[in-house]
Amino acid sequence: MPAVKKVCAAWLATFTLSSCVAQPGPPPVVEDKGPTTAMGSSAPTSAPTATTPTPVADDVRPLTRPQRLEVSVGVDHMETGFNPHLEANNTQIVHDIAGLVLPSAFRGNSIDTNVLEDARVVEAPEGVALRIRYTIARAAQWSDGTPITGADFAYLWRGMTSTAGVEDPAGYLAIDDINTSAGGQVVTVDFNTHVERWDLLFQNLLPSHLLGEVDFGTALRDGIPASGGRFLLNNVDRARGVITLNRNDRFWGKDPAKVDIVTLQEVGNLTQAMGMLRSGQVGFVDIVPEQTTQEALELLPEAQVDMVSKPRQLRVKLLLSNRQARAEMAGALDVDQVARLATGRASALAVPYGGQLFAPQGTGLLSLQGRPLVIGVDPVDETAAMAADVIADQLRVQGIEAVVERQRLETIETELIPARRVDAVVTWESTEVTPFAVADLFLCEEKFNRRWCPDNAQDIMADILSGRISPEEALDIIRGFNREEALYVPLLDETRVHVLGRGILGASDSVVDWGKGLGAAASWEPDKQAKVEK
Repeated sequence: MPAVKKVCAAWLATFTLSSCVAQPGPPPVVEDKGPTTAMGSSAPTSAPTATTPTPVADDVRPLTRPQRLEVSVGVDHMETGFNPHLEANNTQIVHDIAGLVLPSAFRGNSIDTNVLEDARVVEAPEGVALRIRYTIARAAQWSDGTPITGADFAYLWRGMTSTAGVEDPAGYLAIDDINTSAGGQVVTVDFNTHVERWDLLFQNLLPSHLLGEVDFGTALRDGIPASGGRFLLNNVDRARGVITLNRNDRFWGKDPAKVDIVTLQEVGNLTQAMGMLRSGQVGFVDIVPEQTTQEALELLPEAQVDMVSKPRQLRVKLLLSNRQARAEMAGALDVDQVARLATGRASALAVPYGGQLFAPQGTGLLSLQGRPLVIGVDPVDETAAMAADVIADQLRVQGIEAVVERQRLETIETELIPARRVDAVVTWESTEVTPFAVADLFLCEEKFNRRWCPDNAQDIMADILSGRISPEEALDIIRGFNREEALYVPLLDETRVHVLGRGILGASDSVVDWGKGLGAAASWEPDKQAKVEK
């Protein structure tokens, strides 16, 4: 983790000017100062001579250092790590920070020309289904000066294929080998099956030269030690609820960040959010709403409010081996009540299928198994933890014994599920409709903790990756399997509130154009006309 730099201005200011940080510049040049003595001082080559001070003109003034520009953003409480490839870290803020700090081969549907000079399909030898060749830009480097190389591609591949609890690994599992040449600048990737959307691979590369000996499942738990993006993660102060992003002065590419510091300040409740927006201490807020959040924030004269949906869904993954038992548990849940009580709101609530996906079964299998049902949940996620408690209460009311096991999600994924010590897990899942996301259900190796897989899972996955089955068609197949087999119960689609106050100039003057939220921070500018209450 880079050393923490002292910032002269108060972090609460949405726009802060200060002059205590050195200007960015090229690496220092060591000057030849002649022979040195044992104490390290320069050895004189001749007798000292008297010198006359150079006169200073009256109109010469001391040089001032450039003023640093800062904006502040209100965000949710954060206790997860920063590795965006782990299900345990599947939060909006983690993905936003990753997009600002970590390099990717492609952004959207286009090659990131800051990172790559070229990426293309090349002729594959016999026995190789697909070969892609990436050429890394010569200037691409991590913030410590280390070049971005094929080693970073290989590190991500190995981590995604060997670690339990990773997000959407199907595309990486299709890779047979990665080779590098030209000093690591050229990366050749061989696949064992055709992957139509290979451009979705190698998003958010990690600095392998700093993490090579670190377990992928624990990498970036407390920070990101080097940046290959427009910002670097400078400091994480969980006690104060403050995360500091600094402009990456080593960023070599086009359109560097326009602000020097982005301060992310935890917003504990609605009262705090309103106070910070009123005073101008934060210029933008991206949080999960409470019951009266929208109504209250719309009263602030200088605030614009927009409720946004995100591709993330709270689910109960059912791990019981018996299909009838899974169906009974799914049918026993009052999903609408779970969603209301877990979020603490009845408005701005997106409950999939109106909460009526599974009908009550009444088979009695759950009450006959001779032990309580165990529901696993990560206690760091307050919404998921509350949902697990409500589910357990609903089951107990119906005469089904149930307990909640609170463990970090990585522990649940790597220890409790393989040991069959939990019967269900409440967690957030991505609902993005991409080939890799929809192929997830058909990963049936033991490390992926599936209790059920279709007989032709491997063929279906190959068809999804190749494009013979579109992501939308695959989603219909998955939903059909879920209705038949009761594999998971959708509880709640994520809804967030964006609030644009004063102090930040961004995509437009309208908050409805701020859908990317923090992810667009590289294009933000401080509003110098905004006033901040001290």
